[in-house]
Amino acid sequence: MKRTMTAALFIIMSLVLGGCGESLPGLATVAGKVTVDGQPVDGATMTFMPDASNRDLTQGSATTDNQGAYRVKSGERDGLAPGKYKVVIFKRVSESKGSTGPGLSDIVQGKDVLPKSYGDASKTDLTIEVPPSGTTTANLTLSTKKK
Repeated sequence: MKRTMTAALFIIMSLVLGGCGESLPGLATVAGKVTVDGQPVDGATMTFMPDASNRDLTQGSATTDNQGAYRVKSGERDGLAPGKYKVVIFKRVSESKGSTGPGLSDIVQGKDVLPKSYGDASKTDLTIEVPPSGTTTANLTLSTKKK
């Protein structure tokens, strides 16, 4: 009898506590490589914007390593919800504009390394589709000859 009461209490507590908190979508692993004109892109910032038709509208982000490889995160979690995504990608390098006077720091501004259209959500043509099983081959091939 005591064992039955314990089991019943466990089931009730599981149901009550299971309903607490925000429901998080199931995420699928998304990884790949980014190249521009055949060369890996190091240090690019990527944003994955969900298509309006996706069941879940969670956005993701990634940064490429020195081999152009990336792995997407949604907040603190790895992966993206399955569906279609528009990809925005940019990379800026610091460029010194000279000294502003004795003892003062150089003025540093960022220079876009990739064509600006890749970094503009309204102009990028980069897209991926994430299957429920995920993908490690979501490779993106960019070109500096882009209009």
